[in-house]
Amino acid sequence: MAESTFFLRFVENIKELILSRFRTPKPFPDSEKITEETNCTVSQLNEVKEELRSKLNGHLFKHVEKAMDPVTLEANQIFDLISKPTKNDTSPTLKKISDWSNRAKKWVELKPYADNPRRVIQTVIAYHLLHHARVIDQDLELIESYKKHRVANLVLSNEKKQQLMCRIEQKLKLHMQRLKSLKASPEDLELHKIVLWKEKIDQKRSAQYHKALQKIDSLIAKIESHSVIPKIDDTF
Repeated sequence: MAESTFFLRFVENIKELILSRFRTPKPFPDSEKITEETNCTVSQLNEVKEELRSKLNGHLFKHVEKAMDPVTLEANQIFDLISKPTKNDTSPTLKKISDWSNRAKKWVELKPYADNPRRVIQTVIAYHLLHHARVIDQDLELIESYKKHRVANLVLSNEKKQQLMCRIEQKLKLHMQRLKSLKASPEDLELHKIVLWKEKIDQKRSAQYHKALQKIDSLIAKIESHSVIPKIDDTF
């Protein structure tokens, strides 16, 4: 029965591979419109940056520049994404574009307040907190993708793979919870303390992220060496 399941899955994968080669890549939908809107936003970001440069003291502007520049440069990723013909669902790419646009607009909206240091500082701090939360979300997504990828490559029945996924989720639960808890924003975070806070929180984030990947690898290694799904206990 298991061999039959493996064979059917193999046949389906071969069919999908063959069909994918005959699908004609299509231009990214509304690529011209997206390019125009993105270029417009980049121009606005550059205008705001120069306005802030002329109104702020050098020390504060350095903080602004360090926060703004990555957002502006991210536009190049959008141009790259929409320049390639696609055969696949464009929803993930459109979501990335929308996310970038919303973050960029936060800076564009700062232009009327360029001579208000307090408002500028609030925007810089908000950027760092949002960026930190996005990095953690990416970590969580990568852990989930890695888990699925490692399990999918095992020569096991679908039932055993599902059992293994549940076991791995049990072992990852604590690390995932700790990662999510790091998204909590500190109260009254001051601009001059933001670098130190980021260093400390990144160390904790990185530790939980790598421990989660190691747990996945350890469980998979047991499967590959014993061809059984190990029990989850406190010693493993």
